Amino acid sequence: MVEVIPSGAFSWACEPDNIPPTWVGAAGRGTYFDDPQTYTLPGKPFCSLIGRVGGGAWHYLGDKSTFTADDSGRLYLTANDVTPENCRVANKQECYSDNKVRTATVTVNVRKSE
Repeated sequence: MVEVIPSGAFSWACEPDNIPPTWVGAAGRGTYFDDPQTYTLPGKPFCSLIGRVGGGAWHYLGDKSTFTADDSGRLYLTANDVTPENCRVANKQECYSDNKVRTATVTVNVRKSE
């Protein structure tokens, strides 16, 4: 079991070019201008905290989540943003590479499943 708890001050922006940037917490901000099916974790809020272990499935984490890892390995945390292959700009990595973090402290607890 993996428990992920972002700090109350968790804050990041997935479209930082907006003036001012739209800073959101780990729960994200609903949908944005892109089709939610183009996000890394389709149908979950834009710019929300998601994670996976190893090459396993992505899980919506939001403000607090516990999930059972379906693989072993490193824990990956990222923003639920448009995937590079669905990015509508010339630099396909820009949908992720332009994201900005203001405060991103996360507590992770791992315990063996029973």
